[in-house]
Amino acid sequence: MGAGNIEFASFLHSQRIPEGYMRTEPFGTGRYLADHFQFCLQDRGQVISRNTAKKFIEQRCFVTMDPSTQETSAEKYLLPDGQTIRFGDVLWRVPEVIFDPPLAGWEMPGYDEHVYMVIKHQLEKWPEVQKAVGENVILSGGSSLLPGLPERFEKEIRSHFADHPTLSSLKLNVIAEANRKYGSWLGGSMLTDVSTSPFPDHIFCSKQDYDEYGPSRLAGEKFPFPPAWTAGT
Repeated sequence: MGAGNIEFASFLHSQRIPEGYMRTEPFGTGRYLADHFQFCLQDRGQVISRNTAKKFIEQRCFVTMDPSTQETSAEKYLLPDGQTIRFGDVLWRVPEVIFDPPLAGWEMPGYDEHVYMVIKHQLEKWPEVQKAVGENVILSGGSSLLPGLPERFEKEIRSHFADHPTLSSLKLNVIAEANRKYGSWLGGSMLTDVSTSPFPDHIFCSKQDYDEYGPSRLAGEKFPFPPAWTAGT
């Protein structure tokens, strides 16, 4: 769950399963939430920048366990320009689009249902994989840091599993590591470990290469990727 895209990927024994992959529309990403936060306040006659909206999302927004009973916040915030922001229900209603996209005009399932669909439909031919993935749902990326999101994810996915004859017996476990904001970078660093990586060295850029050749190294000008590794394959 990053700033610009959200993906669902299934792995078993360190190998990604193509049938267990899904990429969604960009609602719920960091940038989208910031834009939606701006829109919600603008609809109330309050104008803020995207950067300010981003800070409010990171520092004040949260995911409610039950939107039907969540109370409206009376919290206010004084901006440097003298404008007073009255949050009301924006602090929890903006992140709610992750689970209820129609709130923002998106006619599509929430992310919890996407996870359920990946596990139920795309992995149904491999029961052992279905079980392993269902019992190890890992959240990653900056947008996953919203307080209450892991607990709400588990609650919603569990409710989807409850009506399924096979999945209802799975021991669902939503894993949200403290350093999940940097999950992609940590995974990349593991792949580039030359002592254990299964990939050829020439697809990586070392610090020494970058210091010697600069950004051209990343563009493949000094070390062009072979056809099998070019973008889009």
